[in-house]
Amino acid sequence: MSRPKKWVCNLLDTIMESWQWYGRCHHIYTHVCKPQAPGDPWEISVAPPLQEISDAGPRDGEEVWTPFVFDIGTFIAAPGIQQCNMAVRSEGPDTPTPEPLLYLLYHNRPVVLRVLMQPPDNAEAIEVLDVKNNRIRHKCQSPMHEQN
Repeated sequence: MSRPKKWVCNLLDTIMESWQWYGRCHHIYTHVCKPQAPGDPWEISVAPPLQEISDAGPRDGEEVWTPFVFDIGTFIAAPGIQQCNMAVRSEGPDTPTPEPLLYLLYHNRPVVLRVLMQPPDNAEAIEVLDVKNNRIRHKCQSPMHEQN
């Protein structure tokens, strides 16, 4: 996996500034797809990450995720967001859960941002909820959890 571009990391930081958790969580799931052709948009999906419970009890190894709020108004007013159009897709054959889509320019780069309401079916746990020590551990070292 190649190192993510600095502007992509900056955009993810901007997303995190507008992301609020309803529980203990430190990261977001990300999936980044480069454009297929010049002028095509980058496609970036974000979602709450899967978290693996580490506990000596019956929930040990169980995977959960933490609910969230993504403040779209704060996000589209952030520096670097030059324009933004929004749409919402309903659940269907190609969309397992409803999702907002934001079509934007980020520092003159076209981006389609998909905000998934829950981790995708193919996601792996990114964080470990260490119940005994009351802390969260990150399962990987890369700032990008998945990149194409």
